[in-house]
Amino acid sequence: MISLKANSRIDESQQDIGKQVTEEQQDSVDRIMKGGVHLLELINDVLDFAKVEAGKMVFSLEEIQPGIILDDCLKLVQPMAEERGIRVTAGQGLEKNVLVFADYTRLKQSLLNLMSNAVKYNRPKGSIIIDQQLTSQDKVR
Repeated sequence: MISLKANSRIDESQQDIGKQVTEEQQDSVDRIMKGGVHLLELINDVLDFAKVEAGKMVFSLEEIQPGIILDDCLKLVQPMAEERGIRVTAGQGLEKNVLVFADYTRLKQSLLNLMSNAVKYNRPKGSIIIDQQLTSQDKVR
């Protein structure tokens, strides 16, 4: 019920803003909206934690493109990294067309957690490199 109301409010806010902003402002609005969606996902994560503890967690495995999830995570983490002068680099080996069989929400949650921690526990003016490799067995590492 909480997430449904929050999601509804985010959608309403997005519609209210409409065409009333400049392109630069729209970029900021987009970041705020993505942050709102991320906050909603965090609330859902807390609710999921209760399911894990109760042994009732259900995973939704599907073919997904991790590159798309990575792009979303980069957009959320980049502002935090810039504040600390940390350079985040997505490696040259990142293939956008690679498919993996995973739970979309859990993979995004894991990547975002790892990337956020890399920023939080990095030194000022440090760097973060994100890369992938295809192994000889056609697996992504």
